[in-house]
This record gives sequence, C-alpha cells and structure tokens, in this order.
Amino acid sequence: MTKLQQIRARLEAATPGPWEIKRGYYNRIVSKDYWVADVDGEDDSTFFSHAPEDIKLLLEVVEVLEAWRKRSDKLGALAALALAKLEEE
Repeated sequence: MTKLQQIRARLEAATPGPWEIKRGYYNRIVSKDYWVADVDGEDDSTFFSHAPEDIKLLLEVVEVLEAWRKRSDKLGALAALALAKLEEE
C-alpha cells in the first residue's frame, strides 16, 4: 500500500464530517453524531475542524498531478522516439 493509499484509508476510517467547533473551556471538535477531540487554542481548533476536507482536497490534487506526470512520461517517451527517428535519417 502506497503512502497516499494509507492516508486515504485513514481519512475514510475517521469519524465522518463535516467537523465543527463547539467552543468552551476546551474547544471540542464534533461531527454530527460524534465527539472527535478536545483542542486547546483557536488556531488548532480551526486546523482540526477543517482537516478532513483539507486532506481530501489535497489527495484529489495529488491524484490529478500524478495523472499529469504519467501522461507527461508517455509524451516524453514519444518525443524521444520522434527525435531518434530524426537522427536515423
């Protein structure tokens, strides 16, 4: 299993979102039906509450970039073949 597959598996296994902040002495991160974590500090609370959707977005971007890299590799190989043909003549 690749690192990206491991990250996706952890994301899919996590408590379903969206997550939100319930402010109090400690900020509580909750989903619709579940308590997720108690977090100290506004910045950390915001980070935690947005983590699932942020990670999902980043994984989607990586998948697009990976598809472009694979396509680029194929185009690069075709360009090399074309150049080799020119050198043969």
